[in-house]
Amino acid sequence: MRQQGGSWPQFYPNAALAAQATANYLAMRQGQGPASSKAAGGQVEDISQDNRSASDARLGKKPPPTLKGLFTKDLKEIMYGLGDEAPAADTVALMDDILVEYLHDLITTAGQGGKTIQTEDLRRTLQGPGDERKLARLEELIVLQIEIKKARAINGLETAGRNLGE
Repeated sequence: MRQQGGSWPQFYPNAALAAQATANYLAMRQGQGPASSKAAGGQVEDISQDNRSASDARLGKKPPPTLKGLFTKDLKEIMYGLGDEAPAADTVALMDDILVEYLHDLITTAGQGGKTIQTEDLRRTLQGPGDERKLARLEELIVLQIEIKKARAINGLETAGRNLGE
């Protein structure tokens, strides 16, 4: 939450750099070149088509446009929960684009071995450097899924959740 009289760079020293990177990303998505880095007061890495993510170059695909806005409501709620009282629509749209692109790349990479994606495919995909936390979370969710199945089997609730309102 912003305080009266305070400025963003005071609270977030890299805010200008992040704003410039966001402007470059949005300009790139609209087919324009990167925005000037002079507005950020420093050098900003060019994220033009030549310098896009390695996944785009590797996979050569973009997520279908039908997935746009898929996580907008959830992202607004997450951003609110993290302290952004009224998230800007363009920020939410940018986060949605990034999330959809990441999930598309993850699933496309995991699904290269066959028709359907198995848990082992996701494990293999998340074993790269920098994905240790994601892999640990996947393992945790798998253990929880097994525990839930066991609990439902014990209580005879194979279809648990369907009759909650009755």
